[in-house]
This record gives sequence, C-alpha cells and structure tokens, in this order.
Amino acid sequence: MLEGKNQQCLDIQESQDQAKEEYARALGDVQTRFKQEKEKEVAALRQELAEMRNSQEKVKSEDYELKMENNKLKAEAKEATLTRDDLARQIQDGQAALNRTVLEKDTRIEALKLEKGQLEGRAEPG
Repeated sequence: MLEGKNQQCLDIQESQDQAKEEYARALGDVQTRFKQEKEKEVAALRQELAEMRNSQEKVKSEDYELKMENNKLKAEAKEATLTRDDLARQIQDGQAALNRTVLEKDTRIEALKLEKGQLEGRAEPG
C-alpha cells in the first residue's frame, strides 16, 4: 500500500512537472509574442518619429526659404519706396522749374508788351 502511494506521489509529481513545463512553455510563448508585438510597436513608432523629423526638417527648410524671400521682398519694397520718393522729388523739382520758366516767360511777355506799348506811343504823332 505504501508502494502504491509512493507511485501515486510520483505520478502526481510527474504530472506537476509536466504542467510546470507546459506552463513555462506557454508563458515563454506569451512573452515571446508580447515582446514581438512591442518590438513591432517600437519599430512603427520609430518610423513615425523618423517621418515626423523629416517633415519637421522640410517645414524648417520651407520656413527659412520663406523668411529669406520675405526679407528679399522687404528690401525690394524699401528700394521701390526710395525710388518712388526720389522720382516724386524729381517731379516736384521739375514742376517747380517749369513753373519758374513759365513765370519768367510771362514776365518777359508782359515786359515786351509794355515796351511795345511805349514804343508805339512814341511813334504816334501826338
């Protein structure tokens, strides 16, 4: 009877060992699958991060180019404003010179008319 109980204990022990091995294999499989899933997630996140960094670099490059273009346009606008102001001054100066010339001509014409009137007044008999 003791021998039967010993055999029964050995059988139970063997069953427990088999159960432990199956549990360890199952646990290892689960851990392996979990690890593989996490590695896939990490790889996907790394890919997404790389794409975001690439996108960020493109945006920075475009931003730099736009800033350079903006500075160029500001410089051109300033130059155009200076040119416009210079041309406006030239027009004003030209208009003032023209007005002086017209005034001088009008003054000469008036002087000539007066002189003509005086000459005609002398030439007429009395």
